[in-house]
Amino acid sequence: MWLGCGFFLGYLLGLFGLSKTCFKPTPDGLFYTPNVHLGITLSSLFVFRIVYRLVEVYFSELTLPHGMDDFAGSTLTLAVFGLLAGYYISYAIGLVRWRLRILRDKRKCSMNPRLSGR
Repeated sequence: MWLGCGFFLGYLLGLFGLSKTCFKPTPDGLFYTPNVHLGITLSSLFVFRIVYRLVEVYFSELTLPHGMDDFAGSTLTLAVFGLLAGYYISYAIGLVRWRLRILRDKRKCSMNPRLSGR
């Protein structure tokens, strides 16, 4: 449940990030400048959460068994992972859609000489 909630919020953040992205189709290629603050904040949140969990596991009682189930069992860690995954998946889908739209428009212009100004 927490993973799904984090994913959904991340997906929405990805859409917000796409709206803040500067897209530049040029003759040299397709370029974009993402919102730096949003990407760095989400990545830092994930890294800090993983470091926190590692420290927590390291300093816990040595008699308790520690495995990947214990590490991934934290609902907050799963929510942060879902947030990051949802953000990057929705952002990547948005970039692919933008690229396909630009290429489709370019193809239309090359097929119709009146639109391309020839």
